[in-house]
Amino acid sequence: MYNALESFLIDLGFSWTWAKLSPYLGTLLIGYWVFNRLERLVIKNWLKYTVMGIGFCLPFLTYFAFYPIYAADLVSESFETKTTVDHLPKQKTLAIVILPGCPYCIETIELSKKMLRNNAKIKIQYLLASEDQEGYLFFRKKLPKAIEVKIPKNPLLCMVMAQGEFPSYFLIAQQKVVKAWHNTHFGTKALDEINSFF
Repeated sequence: MYNALESFLIDLGFSWTWAKLSPYLGTLLIGYWVFNRLERLVIKNWLKYTVMGIGFCLPFLTYFAFYPIYAADLVSESFETKTTVDHLPKQKTLAIVILPGCPYCIETIELSKKMLRNNAKIKIQYLLASEDQEGYLFFRKKLPKAIEVKIPKNPLLCMVMAQGEFPSYFLIAQQKVVKAWHNTHFGTKALDEINSFF
């Protein structure tokens, strides 16, 4: 989700959103500098302006090609869930509903660790939408002890709660879902909301 530069900016104290956007602003400044340098070229005007335009756009487009920005990084689109598992936590918690073997669910491991490193107040709980003991043990071994991993009494409710999309993220307070995101709509805006929630 984050490259080394963006991770470094987060560690410096940038918000998730600004850590994502700052390199893009940097590439625009580099592009502007290149644009000004190319203005000194003594060639036909149409060729000169073509080269200047390419020089301006190239740093931004190159960075975007390797590290694209998604709509979820600019807008936080949540969803409403009608069903929840029994005994949701009373205290503020980020519940992540996962399905064992799901590659996107496995990717949440590093993100969860990073969230915890950057905000020790965050309480994270993984809920498995399955009774798969091997899946449970996999996540339990990979995640730090501060992150709880649970198989609910009725894992099918997790499926319904997540509307069949995995992983899904739920901000919980007083045993109620305050806000929820599917993986496809989970980006830096959601991460900043979670950070300010705790």
